[in-house]
Amino acid sequence: MLEELIIPYSVKTIEDFAFSSNRLTNLIIPSSVSTIGNFAFCDNPLSSLTLSNGLKIIGDRAFSNTELTNIVIPDSVSSIGNYAFDYNLINDITISDKNPYFKIDNNILLTKDNKTVVALIGRHESITIPEGVTTINDFALSDYGLKSVILPDSLTTIGYAAFSSNLLKSITIPSNVTTIGNGAFTANDLNEIIIQGDSNRFNDLWEIIGFPIELKP
Repeated sequence: MLEELIIPYSVKTIEDFAFSSNRLTNLIIPSSVSTIGNFAFCDNPLSSLTLSNGLKIIGDRAFSNTELTNIVIPDSVSSIGNYAFDYNLINDITISDKNPYFKIDNNILLTKDNKTVVALIGRHESITIPEGVTTINDFALSDYGLKSVILPDSLTTIGYAAFSSNLLKSITIPSNVTTIGNGAFTANDLNEIIIQGDSNRFNDLWEIIGFPIELKP
């Protein structure tokens, strides 16, 4: 297994799974690299990571299951995949105001236009999704230990497994939500579900969404 890695400046793309499941602890991604593939560095004991300006795409689970506690996202990054930094000890993600694609609001990583939730930073028992958000990405808030979530009236789409594996006991789905992905609320402790607007609009998908059958209207 690899314990050290120096990536030359000739490298532009790091492919899927390229260095997963090794023993890397420190990593510098040079400015020549524009794409880091899915699972590229997952399952390494990384404690230090430098991402250089020039990087554009961070794939799904690219750095999941490491020992990172903080991340600095370069201004050039325009795409961050599902679970890119999950199963870590991260309590701080830094994004400069100059980044045209992403921002942080109340420990939530959002697209710059405030419309899409990408991930939560650190573990929190309670969060409020900002008004203006229309979409919560697949897996975006999965497995964070959440006990309470307030969703905005602007929300229309909740992605696949978006809130799975939390500790939610109650959830209110705003009236503008028209799409809830498979498993969005699976593996929670839900004992109350309030569907605003047409209260029957998710009945056909109730169990697929992850809602307990005994709470079905």
